[in-house]
Amino acid sequence: SRLLGAARKRNEVIPPRIAAAIVHGVLQGLHAAHEAVSEAGEPLHIVHRDVSPQNILVGADGIAKVLDFGVAKAKGRSRTTRDGQIRGKLGYMAPEQLHGEPVTRRTDVYAAAIVLWEGLTATRLFDGDTEAEVIGKVARAVAPPPSSQAAGVPAGLDAVTLRGLVRNPKWRYATARAMAEALEGVIELATPAEVGAWVELVAGDVLRDRAAVEVSLPRASPMRRSRRRGAILAAVGLASAAAMVGVRLKRSEGLSPDVRAMTELQAAQAAGALDAAAGTPDMAGSATPVDVAPMASAMPSAASDTTADASVDPSVRKPNKWRKPGPRCDPPFTVDSAGRRHFKVECL
Repeated sequence: SRLLGAARKRNEVIPPRIAAAIVHGVLQGLHAAHEAVSEAGEPLHIVHRDVSPQNILVGADGIAKVLDFGVAKAKGRSRTTRDGQIRGKLGYMAPEQLHGEPVTRRTDVYAAAIVLWEGLTATRLFDGDTEAEVIGKVARAVAPPPSSQAAGVPAGLDAVTLRGLVRNPKWRYATARAMAEALEGVIELATPAEVGAWVELVAGDVLRDRAAVEVSLPRASPMRRSRRRGAILAAVGLASAAAMVGVRLKRSEGLSPDVRAMTELQAAQAAGALDAAAGTPDMAGSATPVDVAPMASAMPSAASDTTADASVDPSVRKPNKWRKPGPRCDPPFTVDSAGRRHFKVECL
């Protein structure tokens, strides 16, 4: 829409090859939406219902994209249009859409043909001072060939455009792709590079002003973004750990004292490990390990079988019924300089 306005201000029309290339991209995008299926492979029957220049984006890359499926009709939508209510812009509605009849993919083909007509002529097809006037033109008017409004439009483009604008949906192109292929057969489409060069020529000032605004906007430093991501991941991890601890503690109800003590110990270790990993980048190495001594001492057999003294010879320790066999798990923990026990994960 803005490109058309800029072309009018320059008293220019869009070159036919470029206008056809833009609408060709629009038709390909619409066909992809029309052919979309659900996860079960069932057709969704999507109809955009609001194809217009305002909902088409063309950038400096020369690629046309269809935007704003906010009023699209699709199978299984949770919100449906009320009886008698129509959606879309009046000047781009197909006759059946205006009359409240069922819409199909051919309805979008009709709107795309209007966009093509306006792109070739740089004028509005159905316009008026009031909504009633616009509705009257849509309901009764017959579109003239684009070549009658702008010089240099090939006869083949006239034919493709007018077939897309046939009032009876049965006589239009059956699919958006069929109309796109028809465009390929009547004119050599401009390449994306050519479309992008034309966009920069017509809207270069706007693009430069927008780029200047983007450069002047404050951006977070890489370190700040990294810390923010780290904080988010840490919060998610802690929430998951809390849920796991809650589940484990709940499941430990009704177990024997020994088994329940080990379950609680594993839950505490999981939360402690996440606490250590959740520190900020500046403090990641300063997190203190979880002190499991109080929980270890709560186990019935631990008090009579182990000690916090690191000098005790492991070979003289009595076997414990909850300790796994093997040299790596005898004892199943290590003792730090503060006398705190840190149980080995492989021994739990």
